[in-house]
Order: sequence, then C-alpha cells, then structure tokens
Amino acid sequence: AHITGGGLPENVERIVPDGLSAIIDTASWEPLPIFGRIARDGAISASEMFRVFNMGIGLVAIVPAEAPAAAQSAVPTAIIIGQIEARDGREAVTLRGVA
Repeated sequence: AHITGGGLPENVERIVPDGLSAIIDTASWEPLPIFGRIARDGAISASEMFRVFNMGIGLVAIVPAEAPAAAQSAVPTAIIIGQIEARDGREAVTLRGVA
C-alpha cells in the first residue's frame, strides 16, 4: 500500500486479506521529528496522528512469513513493522503502542 492521503490504518486495510489482521508495532521505527512537532504544536493525540499521517512509512508490503530476509535483501532500507495474524474479531489493522 502506498501510504498517502490518510494514515497507516486506512491505507494498510486495503491490502490485508479477508479474515486477517495487520498488527503494526509503532515502536519498530522512529517517526521523523516533524511528526513530533506537529503533534506537540497542534496538541494532536498519537492515535489521530497515525490516522491522518503516514508517520514516515511511505510504503507497506505484506510478504510471506518465510520471506522477510529476501524482501530486506531486495530493499535494504525496508524494516519489519508488524505481522499478519488471524483477525479473531479484531479490526483489519491494529496499531500496537497507540492508545
């Protein structure tokens, strides 16, 4: 998912297969300082920041569980930001670490 015009949950939801949920660990990367400034100066909650902005993640790819090394080899700047699990009543996207 190309993360523009909306935050991570809305954009990632479009690529999550039915019956599954993307669990994104928001501590797995450091957002650019501009996002901290926007949140601070605008008194914007973390959940709203992730809903509106990409928080520095411009592209999300879902790869097979056995393939992260190959993906990172192909794109050396790639980072693992979460995993895919059975939905089990959860939303299509869960942001771990955001209240």
